[in-house]
Amino acid sequence: MLYSLYRAQLWALADELSARHAEYWWEHGSSPIVSPDAGNAGGGCASSGVLPAEACPAANCGPPLVSGGVRAGAAVESAAAGGRAGCSAANCRAKAMPLTAYCFDHILFDTKQRLYKPCAFIPKRSGTQNGVKTCGKPVLTGITPLRCSDHDPKSQRLVIKALKNVGIDLPLTSKGVPKLSLLICETVHQIQMKRKIRLNGAKNVPFHRSSK
Repeated sequence: MLYSLYRAQLWALADELSARHAEYWWEHGSSPIVSPDAGNAGGGCASSGVLPAEACPAANCGPPLVSGGVRAGAAVESAAAGGRAGCSAANCRAKAMPLTAYCFDHILFDTKQRLYKPCAFIPKRSGTQNGVKTCGKPVLTGITPLRCSDHDPKSQRLVIKALKNVGIDLPLTSKGVPKLSLLICETVHQIQMKRKIRLNGAKNVPFHRSSK
């Protein structure tokens, strides 16, 4: 009994830690874009006296420090950007993602990023003069095939089914995020059910000798 209580508390703390960490970086994470005339290029760890500037370049230690101990990438008015720089795309009022100068919708404009690729889904009415036009929304590189959430109905059905099985009836557009422990338990349950069905099916299949 005590073991189950400690286990439940551990899962709750793990869920809260990841949520708090993501919220912190989303609100306070500053862009590392450094202006060309920014001074003190020695880096944060070099100025602290731990390592020399040659052994700790600015690319590994983040943006260089400016006067007052504030990094150059964070030199944005907090009143206008809410602690984070705005998206560099034209006519976009969204805040930029951490460690980049663009928001999620315009992250593909960043030529240095390698985490996202455009969605390869081809709409029905995609005929253009130059050829076929794809969706183009940002998708994580590791997803195969490259499909965004709007054009991957199979993943949406599986998520909705998993949420309903654990007693959570929420739309995908809702801000409420289910606990990771519930989704993991439901995933394990689905895997075990598939194994049982597979084993029972193999036992019930009659054995036929091959006739020569």
